[in-house]
Amino acid sequence: MVVALEAALDARRERIIVSESRVNWAKWTGVVLLAALTLLAIAIVHGEKRATTLIANGIFASAVAVCLLMIASQDRPFAGPFAVKPDPLVQVMPEAH
Repeated sequence: MVVALEAALDARRERIIVSESRVNWAKWTGVVLLAALTLLAIAIVHGEKRATTLIANGIFASAVAVCLLMIASQDRPFAGPFAVKPDPLVQVMPEAH
């Protein structure tokens, strides 16, 4: 029982650490990619052709969508498709009969 309690407390500590994380590599990658794609889009917009304007808008919209998706997926670490699962806690829970 002591081992199970220690495992549950370790799992709890791990979940608290994950929930308190702020800026990780994925967010920085998103910001850097957004900056690079925005610069590329601005360069293309300065061309005076309609096709380049459409390409620039598509690149910018794609960059924004990628960054928002990445940040939104990590905003709530215990909910959604990328959630941290409570498997260690479930293993130590007594079964209800």
